[in-house]
Amino acid sequence: MQKEILLPCLALGISTFVMLSTESILSISFTSSLSRYGGDLAVGAMTIITSVSQLATLPLQGICQGGQPIMSYNFGAGNRDTGKKSIFLTQFTACTVFTGCFWLMMLLFPKGFAGIFSNNTELITYTAWALRIYMAGIFSLGFQVACQQSFMALGQAKVSLLLACIKKTDLVDSVDLYPAAFYPEQSICCLFG
Repeated sequence: MQKEILLPCLALGISTFVMLSTESILSISFTSSLSRYGGDLAVGAMTIITSVSQLATLPLQGICQGGQPIMSYNFGAGNRDTGKKSIFLTQFTACTVFTGCFWLMMLLFPKGFAGIFSNNTELITYTAWALRIYMAGIFSLGFQVACQQSFMALGQAKVSLLLACIKKTDLVDSVDLYPAAFYPEQSICCLFG
């Protein structure tokens, strides 16, 4: 094992690790708080919202992971123009358009998405209301994921990690909107304070 080889490899995976581990921690925190303050209906809605958000994030990861070898190869081979086109076409445009369309579908058809996971009308109505609030900023996710994965493909682990941290900071700042969806009388400061 050589430190010069091992550390850069670990650095490339750290931004993905930060993203996934913080998403898990947030999900656990939300579920814990909702079970304490919101009851079964709120926990059920959170479960559905988490599943619906995966409908957006998993295709983004697939698009970006498919584009990474193309970018890495072209930049490594000195084909800068092809590499730049692959960043713009493969990732940035596809991810931004996908999340923009997903965001519009969340605004227009939240009950349809909630209905995929439950047939309880009260839960579907409750979830649809919360889904609109929770997914309010999902359109920016395409831009962030595309840029973060592009930097990983180019071997820029520090920049990719910075983008992952900025994404989580935006998420935590937007969490103040989240409790309003389930229980307006509570604030996130009270829940975690």
